[in-house]
Amino acid sequence: MKRIISIVIASLMAFNAFSQSSEDALVLASSKNETVKFEAFEHIGYGYSFTKSKDFDPSTGWEFFVNVLDLGIYPAENFGIDMGVDLLFNVFNQKNAVFFLDSDRNIRSVAAPVYLADIADIKKVRSDFSTFSFNVPLLFKAIFNDFSIGVGVEGSWNVTGGTDYNYRSNNHRTRVSENKAKVNPFSYGFLATIALNDGGIYFRYHPKSSHLLPQDGLDLSYMTLGIAFNF
Repeated sequence: MKRIISIVIASLMAFNAFSQSSEDALVLASSKNETVKFEAFEHIGYGYSFTKSKDFDPSTGWEFFVNVLDLGIYPAENFGIDMGVDLLFNVFNQKNAVFFLDSDRNIRSVAAPVYLADIADIKKVRSDFSTFSFNVPLLFKAIFNDFSIGVGVEGSWNVTGGTDYNYRSNNHRTRVSENKAKVNPFSYGFLATIALNDGGIYFRYHPKSSHLLPQDGLDLSYMTLGIAFNF
């Protein structure tokens, strides 16, 4: 997980530096009724996730994403197509299960053991697993002055994953992280956005059939509700 977080932080610093030294948007082609715009580091977002799986109890999580490139094609004043590339970092938590990697690097889960000491342990760390992806959203947008609504689909190139959990041995808690988990290289989802001026909310849904994780690994679907801000 530390490696994934380091990649996200480095990407943020690099693209922030790039955005500081470039114009807000590059208009590639424009006419009275048609505009094509290209932007870098256009927005960031944070969301709260809800997961469902036959392999473990329903749980929650969170995600963070940063836009890398954004291309907007607006053939009409109030309608356009928006697509881009985002860096997406997901974390899926679980109180009642322990996530780990099996011998084939698949993410697995087992019921978490319960200790009396855990009842009073306010610093108990949840078990979780995480994924890092490049997302390519494709949105159809309706725009009315500073207000816009978008619906569409997205494809994900899933780079890597990992698990993080803790266990008690000899009355001491030990935290264990495992990296290089198997993830499916490609998955898909659905996306909806509502924006006003430079802020908005978004909804993301990845069905079980999307197979974020290999079919011989965990069964998983998730949805996310979050906020996003433009720069």
